[in-house]
Amino acid sequence: MNRNFKLNVTEAQMALAMWDVTVPRASLSCPVQANLIDVGPSLDGISFPNHTLWAQTALLWTVYSTLSLQTAADLKSFVATKNFTVLQSDAPVTGEAGAAFRIQSLGYTFDFAAMTATTTPTTAKDDGVDADQLASVDTEDLPALDALHTAARGENPYAFN
Repeated sequence: MNRNFKLNVTEAQMALAMWDVTVPRASLSCPVQANLIDVGPSLDGISFPNHTLWAQTALLWTVYSTLSLQTAADLKSFVATKNFTVLQSDAPVTGEAGAAFRIQSLGYTFDFAAMTATTTPTTAKDDGVDADQLASVDTEDLPALDALHTAARGENPYAFN
């Protein structure tokens, strides 16, 4: 997870996050925790080891950053509906060939074909900045303000290296 998402999360921190999301539901077993990142059968770890690792990393990052089983489950359900064999490669697949493998969640666009997660672009207006405040900003400065709002959602991009 640290390499793929450019983080510095210790095993102890990840274990605490897994504990936090599973213990309140009386799910103390390791199989329950492992099931959080099980991406089979849509992804075969032997045929698609890079895509499998990246998808598992995205799910771990989701659990760690949100402490939400539902958010991770939603992302996992998305992966489960995809047929990765159509990619015909375990390398990153970009462009229209991978379009069906993209989903927006948590302010990011997760691209399971390209193995990237990028900040979903936003604008100051979309983020709820008051219209009167926006009116006081020079028109030529609005793109910079929008870029700041996008950057505030997270670092861009997280990519599988």
